[in-house]
Amino acid sequence: MVNSNYEQAVKLWDEITETLNKLSYIAAGTISLSMTFLGYVLNIGSSARYVLRTIVFGIPIVDVLYLSWFFLLVSVFFGIVVRLWNAKYLWNSHFHLWFKDLSNNASGESKVNLESVVSDAEKGRDKYWLLSKCVQYSTIISFVLGIFLMIAFAIVVTNRLTAI
Repeated sequence: MVNSNYEQAVKLWDEITETLNKLSYIAAGTISLSMTFLGYVLNIGSSARYVLRTIVFGIPIVDVLYLSWFFLLVSVFFGIVVRLWNAKYLWNSHFHLWFKDLSNNASGESKVNLESVVSDAEKGRDKYWLLSKCVQYSTIISFVLGIFLMIAFAIVVTNRLTAI
């Protein structure tokens, strides 16, 4: 019973981490692709550089690009933080007690009671779970904002370039 709960928790953490890793890779790829697009716009000619000075809702379009990069970098950063957070959670909740049990068995002492291991793990679970959820939602929200701003930048710049 306890082992299956532990395995389910590890599987859930792995799935969350895998999803946020994929978001981080997509965010990093989007940043590099937008840098390539910006280089293309700057190399078209002097008239195309004025496109970057376009004002949309009172904000220069280049600032929208910078804001998009910021949100995407925040998403990458939080994706890394979640991975480290999950590793720290698993270490604090289960693995260090397992290693302690192994060292006790090697020295001939009694085994650690599995129920006490579970109760110790449950004490810190709520704190880690809440903070991890906040970081996960921050990752997803910053990713969505970054992608939305990047698409807005690309649409405005492409429309202005076709008008030249």
